[in-house]
Amino acid sequence: MHLKLYQVLSLLVAAGVVRTQTQYFVGVGIADVTGPAAEIPLYGYADPGQTAKGIHTRQYSRAFIITDSSDASGKRVVFVSIDNTMVSTILKQAVAERLVQLYPDLYNNDNVMLSSTHTHSTPGGFLGYTMYNIPQAGFAHETFNILVNGIVASVQRAHANIRPANLLIAEDELLDASSNRSPYAYEQNPAGERARYTHDTDKQFAVLKIVDMAGNDMGIINWFAVHTTAMNKTNHLISADTKGYASYLFERDFNNEGREDPPFVAAFAQANEGDISPNTAGVRCLQTGGECDYQTSQCPTDGDQCVGIGIGTDMFDTTKIIGERQYNKAKEMYPSIERRVTGSVDFRHQWVDMSDQQLSGGRNTCPPCMGYSFAAGATDGPGATDIFHQGDTEGDLLIDGIRDAIFGETEETTIDCQEPKPILLATGQYDTPLPWQPSIVPVQIFKVGDLIISSLPSEVTTMAGRRVKEAVKNTLVAEGYPSNLMSVFTGLANTYSSYTVTFEEYQVQRYEGASTIFGPHTLEAYINKLNELATSMARGLAVSPGPSPPDLRGQVPENPDQPAQWDEPVSARSYGEVLIQPTNSYNQGTTVSVTFVTANPRHDLMTDNTFLRVEQNVNEAWQTVFTDRDWETRFYWDRECNGIPCTDDDTPERTSIARITWDIPSNQAPGNYRISHYGHHKTELDQVVAFTGTSNIFTVNANKDAEKSGTKEEPGTKAPMSLKPVTGGLEGNSGVRHGASILLCIFMLLKQLI
Repeated sequence: MHLKLYQVLSLLVAAGVVRTQTQYFVGVGIADVTGPAAEIPLYGYADPGQTAKGIHTRQYSRAFIITDSSDASGKRVVFVSIDNTMVSTILKQAVAERLVQLYPDLYNNDNVMLSSTHTHSTPGGFLGYTMYNIPQAGFAHETFNILVNGIVASVQRAHANIRPANLLIAEDELLDASSNRSPYAYEQNPAGERARYTHDTDKQFAVLKIVDMAGNDMGIINWFAVHTTAMNKTNHLISADTKGYASYLFERDFNNEGREDPPFVAAFAQANEGDISPNTAGVRCLQTGGECDYQTSQCPTDGDQCVGIGIGTDMFDTTKIIGERQYNKAKEMYPSIERRVTGSVDFRHQWVDMSDQQLSGGRNTCPPCMGYSFAAGATDGPGATDIFHQGDTEGDLLIDGIRDAIFGETEETTIDCQEPKPILLATGQYDTPLPWQPSIVPVQIFKVGDLIISSLPSEVTTMAGRRVKEAVKNTLVAEGYPSNLMSVFTGLANTYSSYTVTFEEYQVQRYEGASTIFGPHTLEAYINKLNELATSMARGLAVSPGPSPPDLRGQVPENPDQPAQWDEPVSARSYGEVLIQPTNSYNQGTTVSVTFVTANPRHDLMTDNTFLRVEQNVNEAWQTVFTDRDWETRFYWDRECNGIPCTDDDTPERTSIARITWDIPSNQAPGNYRISHYGHHKTELDQVVAFTGTSNIFTVNANKDAEKSGTKEEPGTKAPMSLKPVTGGLEGNSGVRHGASILLCIFMLLKQLI
């Protein structure tokens, strides 16, 4: 058996043959979780019409295992950051179940933390509760399975390369990559509290650096709060958005010779992003360019929408800029991170029924409900109609009457509990076809020496997150922990339950407050629970697991568009045949475009593989220089003929074309290149057959005299032939947030259910 150096060293350390000054044993792992690149709705903006039509960047699961012992006797924690919209209860249940089967005494629900980066441009179909499942058009096995398999694979790969390592931490501030999209709500917080902070967004930029005993760099985890909504609702390409791009850049620096074994893994994890936008160029009314109302984000002209504007020329450019700023900050900090993490590893986890938490003074949390302003959306993307607006504390009697006729009246105790929220949907009362939103949710804390990671299953706003971090740290310091503890927060962890705002922010009912489903005292209840976990951890006490959430696996209504249908080639051509060839030559800094006859990419997700390759001829051999995981390439897919000379016999439901583009870097080596496309088609007998297509050879020239050759495309602005543009519709970097979109979906669904 061939053992690698780090494996030999780990065995020697475990046997006591080699002494090491390292504090921990750490493993890092990464796995592809890219979902179906066709037909399945992208999730985040909750528009069923925003279906996948290709790949901008791939999705990954990044896992980090940390233990303070070389054997199973020590406690260990697993932190996983996933390039997707959120974690669902059924996803966490499936992952935990698999890990227990693989490692019965090591990993389970309590010491595994799953956190999403919250990109809004990855396939849905993996949630269980009805409210979140409706805009996905139903459960999608392909999405769910690749997420479960990929998350588990990332943990397996991390487990396989556990070795002695040191952890080093540092924190700074990143000032130019985020803005507050609900400043009016933020300003409701006490003046004295706000005065403690310079900014109305949480600028904390924390980095955990991992280096093995030989001084080899293993990975980083960064926590920084910003929504991953630079890619907007007009986008149809799978994209890991800004945080995925930051990870890609950092990993490329260390894995520049290809995917090393084990690779360097860089997670740019999510934090308290609830009210924080990447669209930092301000807000404006989309049609008129005028100012939005500060309190309600309404525009004076009927039908106009208040949107957040990205700093780039389009959504791709904004994604690049905000991603680069996160990457650059981490890169700037990395060489000088010297503070070593010391101390034991520990964790606590508990399921909590948040629908009725009793607090001091006779106060309590409430059954889940969504307020009117939820349907207005946020300035990262307003709702689909101007019937609703942010800051609504009154509601509408007519809409209430329609709702009551469909669902029944909302219980008076719930109305009182949720005040001043006017309830649009009393989701805690609805259970058709399944419960609409969770009541039982997880809270979890990790201790890695003097680093504390607190997590909640929701999108937490700036000030709410600051209160969480401070409360947990103060509790532990009071129990004897050192005062220099670094306290970080990760949101969207282990399941999803919408938002958490402060009590003061809740009073003005902007989008985030209206989406705080457990009422005005939600944050206080969460902090109480996290403090209980912190106290029990400090005192070495166990905690009860809490009430079990429902297991909805196998019960969620399914997306009817699965499995993918069998294919027919366009115009009786061959699969992989090139329909539009590249020109003979291109300059550096221009864009190559090639169009192929293809099939539905859902037949094979090409996991840990690629739908395309850009290849260079080097010494008479073709070498891959870019794949579909790279920023410079895009894979566009569509069902329609789109200007191709199709015949009357073509079936739009079965024919597919693919356009592959390559933005040639300005420093790309001159030479001969070609582009290849890889896919699978399904026959009428349900056989899946692989195919390959390759373009003509073209030349890349040094761009010495800015001469015109090839094509120059602004990324994302020119549509592939007559394919629908991915940046059309809304200007700037807006997207349609899920409020009104979900509401419309709900009433459409109800027509079928009732």
